[in-house]
Amino acid sequence: MSPNTTAICGCVNRLSVDALTGLGLPCGLCATTYRQADSSRFPEYINGIVCHPNETSTVHGVLGNPIGSCVQTSFQQDFLVRTGEWVIDPVMTAQLGGNKIVYKERWDFYSQTIKAGCSFMFYVV
Repeated sequence: MSPNTTAICGCVNRLSVDALTGLGLPCGLCATTYRQADSSRFPEYINGIVCHPNETSTVHGVLGNPIGSCVQTSFQQDFLVRTGEWVIDPVMTAQLGGNKIVYKERWDFYSQTIKAGCSFMFYVV
């Protein structure tokens, strides 16, 4: 999988029956795996859930009138990114003792949007 790409791993269609609840899904869903743009970010691969690509923008009711649509849901998650800097680890250095010094790589946090599902929203009349 090339960097900065998303692969769709499996989909279920709208109105598919959920095995756990026995209820029909109002929106089709697909599992995805996204590969980060560069290998300095951790984790390199991120899983998500997106609205089925074949979803229409509007869902119509039994009489053909528009009743709502499926909307992508997401959340922000903090992950790690390499800085390329090494700093002394005082705890490990003290445990090792003597004239030896232990270094550790410093990582920073960054925030990324994760696609987490597909929700059906009714139109308000």
